[in-house]
Amino acid sequence: MVDEEKTTGPVSISRRQTRQLIALGVVILISGIVIGSGATMLCLKDRTVRPSKYEGKQHLHLVKKMQADYDLSKEQSGQLEELFKKRFANTQTIRQESRQKMNEERKELIASVKEVLTKEQFDKWDKEFKTREKKSRDRRRKRQGGSGQHRKGGRRPEGRNGGGRPQPRGPGGLNGPRNPEAPMDRR
Repeated sequence: MVDEEKTTGPVSISRRQTRQLIALGVVILISGIVIGSGATMLCLKDRTVRPSKYEGKQHLHLVKKMQADYDLSKEQSGQLEELFKKRFANTQTIRQESRQKMNEERKELIASVKEVLTKEQFDKWDKEFKTREKKSRDRRRKRQGGSGQHRKGGRRPEGRNGGGRPQPRGPGGLNGPRNPEAPMDRR
């Protein structure tokens, strides 16, 4: 028979082994941080807002384009620049106020529904509500260009004009002019 050695007391580890264990722990920690950061970036890449190259200068870009398209005088360019600058600022203010009002209204709705429903009912409703909000945001993003690939030279989804609809040709479309007395085809 083989005698088994029974160890009692702490196992001694050399300094070298201790350093190796610490180094291994640090490598694992750093790897976890890098992997977690990468996964977070992948998950949030659609949520990040990248500033436009014209951010705050849309009016200048528009005036330059109009100068080229309409052969504007310097006086007209200056007037349009001021006009667009003021209007873009007003529009931005209106959007911000609207967002704040919508958020307040949403919070009030949730609070009101919470008062009416039981905890279980509210939890179920809240989960469905958040799902609907997410679907709505996704649809808005998709309508606004989603990833924006077709704007950067890629193909637009489902053909040239999107949605798989036939491309109209000429003044009457594919089938010629529509008879005004014929009933409209509602698909």
